[in-house]
Amino acid sequence: MGEQQPVWPLKQTRKLLEDYQHQRFHKKGIDAGSAISAALTLWIAELCRIDGDEADARVLISQTIEEYPSHKGLHALEEHPSETPLPKIDHWGLIAPKLFAATAAKSG
Repeated sequence: MGEQQPVWPLKQTRKLLEDYQHQRFHKKGIDAGSAISAALTLWIAELCRIDGDEADARVLISQTIEEYPSHKGLHALEEHPSETPLPKIDHWGLIAPKLFAATAAKSG
């Protein structure tokens, strides 16, 4: 979930997200928690944005808010005017800015 795009098609990435979301709360499912799930969804939204599909990116941003409704930064991203292009979606910077900043400082 970094800057590198997956080697498989975006459609398959979206399908993997849908499969994860569907099984997540089942008895034998894997639940990575709201923060990780929101970051994953934002990462895929960024892939959609890069691919030129802002409509899907905006749908995924809305799904992220459903996942993490108390996060103010997500609401600001969702409220970005539809008549202007979405900015780059920094999934970790939005979800865990302090952790991301500390990690970036250590590696840079």
